[in-house]
Amino acid sequence: MFWNLPTLLSILCYFALSDTPDTPTGLLVDYGQGSDVTLTWQAPHNDGGSAVTEYLVERMESGTEKWIKVNTARFVCTVSLTLITESVYCIYSR
Repeated sequence: MFWNLPTLLSILCYFALSDTPDTPTGLLVDYGQGSDVTLTWQAPHNDGGSAVTEYLVERMESGTEKWIKVNTARFVCTVSLTLITESVYCIYSR
C-alpha cells in the first residue's frame, strides 16, 4: 500500500495534548450523625484539556504514608463517607 506524503504526515502529526486537571474548589462539609459527612465541591476551573469524569477521595492515617481510596464520584461533585479520626483527606479530579 502506498501513502501520499500529506496524508502520512497528517496521520503522524495528529495527537492531543492533555494535562492533569486542577484540584476541585469550594469544599463544603455537611455533618450528619456521628462521623458521617457529605462532601460537596465545585468542579475545577481548568480541566486539563478533557472533561473531568471522576473524582477520587483518598485518606491517609496519621503516622503512615499510604493513601487509601475511600470513595469515588462519577460525573457528580458530592460523596458521603464516614470520617476516620487522625486522618488527612484529599479529593482528586480525573
